[in-house]
Amino acid sequence: TACPNTGNGLYINVTATVTITKSKFAAVYVESPNARVSITASEGDGGAQVVISTITSYPGSGVAAPGSGYMLTMDRVNLHNGRNPLECVASCYVTNSYLHTPTYQATTGAHQQGILNSGGGTSSRIFVQDNYISCDGTDGCTANLSMFGDFAAVDGVTINHNYFPAHPEAYYYCLTLGGAPKPYGVSNVVFTNNVVEKGSS
Repeated sequence: TACPNTGNGLYINVTATVTITKSKFAAVYVESPNARVSITASEGDGGAQVVISTITSYPGSGVAAPGSGYMLTMDRVNLHNGRNPLECVASCYVTNSYLHTPTYQATTGAHQQGILNSGGGTSSRIFVQDNYISCDGTDGCTANLSMFGDFAAVDGVTINHNYFPAHPEAYYYCLTLGGAPKPYGVSNVVFTNNVVEKGSS
């Protein structure tokens, strides 16, 4: 079925194994902890939509990430536009991908990023490695990668060997990893071997 609120893309809210390869899509929204979605060698272009991200992995309100496997696995994906290229609430394994250029939300406010996590609760199980992650929009960017304890704690995240470019106009941070004044905390985040480009950001 189509994604909520927009009618674009693919919405997965059932127990299913889905493989997407060598494809171009407008959006993928994964909302079942029993789904296993693999995307490889593909392009996600969310266009001008600002309601949902190009890809979303969300196990449901108050639902824990699955203890084995990942709801979303991405490898060699060019992901751009949409509210954010990737919104991973929980259960994402992202490698060798290019995440960039979200669509500026002129009517709903700013706060875009290449990857967003707003809190997935205990053991969110997020693994991000060997990617180029950039907001690189002309307006509205918060950071290349943002993890906020807005709706639950941020917990159980590995960020290894990624590249985070600076923005030449100093619009935003390379990284935002929680903290005050958010209502929930950040814990068990492993950040290793990454390149954070020196520059205006």
